[in-house]
Amino acid sequence: MNMPARPRAGAAILAVTTLSAFITPFLGSSVNVALPSIGRDLSLGAVALTWVNTSYMLASAMLLLPFGRMADLHGRRRFFILGTWLFTLFSVLAALAPNGTWLIAARVLQGAGSGMVFSTGAALLTSAYPPGERGKVLGLNVTGVYLGLTLGPVLGGFLVQAAGWRSILWLNLPLGLLILAMAHRHLPADGKGAPGRVDVPGSVLFSAALGCLVIGFSTVSGATGRFLVLLSALFFILFAVWERRVKDPMMDLRLLTANRAFLF
Repeated sequence: MNMPARPRAGAAILAVTTLSAFITPFLGSSVNVALPSIGRDLSLGAVALTWVNTSYMLASAMLLLPFGRMADLHGRRRFFILGTWLFTLFSVLAALAPNGTWLIAARVLQGAGSGMVFSTGAALLTSAYPPGERGKVLGLNVTGVYLGLTLGPVLGGFLVQAAGWRSILWLNLPLGLLILAMAHRHLPADGKGAPGRVDVPGSVLFSAALGCLVIGFSTVSGATGRFLVLLSALFFILFAVWERRVKDPMMDLRLLTANRAFLF
């Protein structure tokens, strides 16, 4: 377990994690504004356009818990930096997309990098600050998230109007490199990882449940969509049963059943 950082080092960690907390929701909300331009430029229909953002958010959500557990075992700093590299690299590849398939594939991999970053940012903060200060710094970190969501449509609309939709993705290159430079300099080296191992069956069940749920609701008017929603419910039930029985669960469900304050 990492010891709380010195005040100056803690402030640097807060800056790194808050900037990363800003950039990923900013990208999601700003790309929403750019969808009409993307559709015209790449000749994408309404269904394909929905997947430009859905693929990014779905990949991030499906991998959030598995990456968080892997980071606990193998190093949060390592996963934060790797996730930032992936996010930045695939932002560039998305900006260079010649067609919709390329763009959606890049967005999926961008979402994977985002999952790595989001699953480690708060953990890095809590390990850098003593308990009495964690509420404040986590609040500042969440402020970065909501600033990204709020400024995304405004700045995104300006960028699309002034330089085209690809400029939103290109903006992630200097921001990503800045985060990487700060992370390499200020994030403390990883200590000994948590005991245990990765819960592979639990990770698969969770990802399958979430994937079926989102894809099912996107096509819920048809029989296939309704089937996928029901299948997602089955996967969630199997996930809950498995997590209660496995020795090293990806999500300890006892936190929800035995800790009323945590549940609320």
